[in-house]
Amino acid sequence: MAEEKIEVGVDQEIEALEKRNAEVIERVNQLDILHEDVIIINRHDNDVVSFLALDELNREGRRRSSWYGTVIKVTGIDCGDDVREKKKKEIKSGDVIIFNPESAYSLNIAKYPEIWILHIDSVLMRDRGFNYLEAKKENIKKLHEIKTARMSQMGATLIRPIK
Repeated sequence: MAEEKIEVGVDQEIEALEKRNAEVIERVNQLDILHEDVIIINRHDNDVVSFLALDELNREGRRRSSWYGTVIKVTGIDCGDDVREKKKKEIKSGDVIIFNPESAYSLNIAKYPEIWILHIDSVLMRDRGFNYLEAKKENIKKLHEIKTARMSQMGATLIRPIK
């Protein structure tokens, strides 16, 4: 007997995304920062999905994407350096940042690849115009639209509506 493939809908994927985000925050709340120059972020996958972008995915090795994350925790330990202390005070929990992943402190937490520990010097800028969860929800909807369009081109007899 062949296994039936169960299609996951847009609502279920968004629910799973929101659940995972809550799990990430819960896990970070269990971490105590003991270093004077680090922050903890939720590292984001911020690729944009579209029909045109799909071909671009085949060229992934030739492009560099921006690295984004939402700050969850900032160390409260004073490092004694005025420049870094000023930067730490400007970065708040909930801020979306663009960062350099190739710094000395660029670690992730076991079983949570999206939780990153960064050195404060890795933070390049804050982006007040990017909402990760909304962007991710849009991508989920676009992926389902593309999948539905492909199924229809292949002559599929059953196409489930997109919510």
